[in-house]
Parts: sequence; C-alpha cells; structure tokens
Amino acid sequence: MPHTRLALALLIALAGPAQALILDAAPNKVFTSASAEAAFEGAASLTANDTQTAVIEYPGLPGGAAAGVALRPFSGAAKDQASGSLAISFLGGAGALADSFSFTFSGTVSAESALAAPGDPASARVTLQGAMFFYLDPLFTGLPAGSLLGSLRVDGLRTALPYESFSMTLSDETAGTSSLLTPGGPGADLPLLMGHGYSVTAAYTMAVPHGIDPDFALVLGGTAALQPVPEPNSGWLALLGLAWLASRRRPC
Repeated sequence: MPHTRLALALLIALAGPAQALILDAAPNKVFTSASAEAAFEGAASLTANDTQTAVIEYPGLPGGAAAGVALRPFSGAAKDQASGSLAISFLGGAGALADSFSFTFSGTVSAESALAAPGDPASARVTLQGAMFFYLDPLFTGLPAGSLLGSLRVDGLRTALPYESFSMTLSDETAGTSSLLTPGGPGADLPLLMGHGYSVTAAYTMAVPHGIDPDFALVLGGTAALQPVPEPNSGWLALLGLAWLASRRRPC
C-alpha cells in the first residue's frame, strides 16, 4: 500500500555535481553536505575551511549537517574576524503536513581594522555552501516509476543586502533539469516523480572591503509535498448522475 507521505531515500554520492550516483534500495534516507570557508584577502592572505556530511536515517526526526569556521588575521584589532556557519535540517511531515527543509546561514565578517600583515588593509569574506540529496524509490512506495508523487517547492528569495550574494538550486538529477533561484526573484516548483533522484543546493557569500564589519543571518528553505487529490467537480458529478439515470431507463 502506498505511503501517505513522501518516502525519501538517499540519492547521491558526494563526489560532485557531475558524479551523481543513485544508490539502490536505500529508503527513508537523505544525504546532506555543508561546507564553510573564511578568508582575509590582501597582500598576505589567510584562509580556513571546514566540511561536514551526514545521513538523515529517519526523516520524521530533525537532522542534517552543520559546518563552521572562525578566522583572525596575524595582527590587528579585536574586530578583525571572519566567521560563519551553515546548518542544514530536514524534517519529515506527518499526515497531511509536507516535509520541510532549511539552510541556515549565520556569521560575522569584519574588516574594520583587518591587517593580515602589518600595513595590509585586507578584505574579508565568508562563503557557505550546502546540499541535500534524496531518491524517491518505487520499490519502497509501491508506486510505478515515473508517476507524479508531489512537488518540491521554494518561495521567492528576499533581495540581497550590500556585500552579500546567495542562491538556491532545485534539480531533478534523473531528468537533468533544474531551477535556479536568485535574490529578489520568483519561487520555483519541481515535480517529484517516482524513480527520480533530487538535489537541493544553497550557497551564501558575504564579502566586505576594508572598513566594513557586518553580521549576517539568512534562512533558505522549502517543502516537499504530496500531490493534492482534486475534489470532484459538482458539474461533472451532475453529468455522471444523468448518465447513470439514462442507463437505468434503457430497455433490457
């Protein structure tokens, strides 16, 4: 009997966007990957980075990956820091509720007095990237491959603030189609088909010149929802009723 909610299974090895590999017989799993990089860029540059991956075994419970880094230059004032973190979560819905996912970006990028080396007014940058991968397994749900199960939806993103850039991409890895969402643009819907693998990726960058020191915070998210079953149209019901009555009046 088909399940009443999305049955998500892990999709893709984390070898890169062109190396996707759908894994066999892995129901109810979601792969996540989060990476963070902080840097001061000047005559003497500094960089630190971190990457974390996780498998969400049970989408009915919160889970995901988180990565974060902090960086200070060799010398300079206390504000000289570039730090950021990304947390990815996935929560399976119950009953009529849709599954939901989110990418939470946060940090501080300060180049107020950034001196990666004496006399070097460096700029500062934090880059955060995350991805989620899953597969809709026909063997697990009992539905035929290619049947429409629902939709992957993200609302339109807010406009970007000064010095920041971000985006989200929804991809059907099996069909080779994708939708790119950028700041201030419209949302996107991607059909969820049985037997197809999907990825959701998100990226954020805050890059400031010397003399700027903003904090930042942004949550990007969306839902994976079942296809709603249309209610019968009253007009069609009336026509069906008349047809039934006409069939009853036919001579045997």
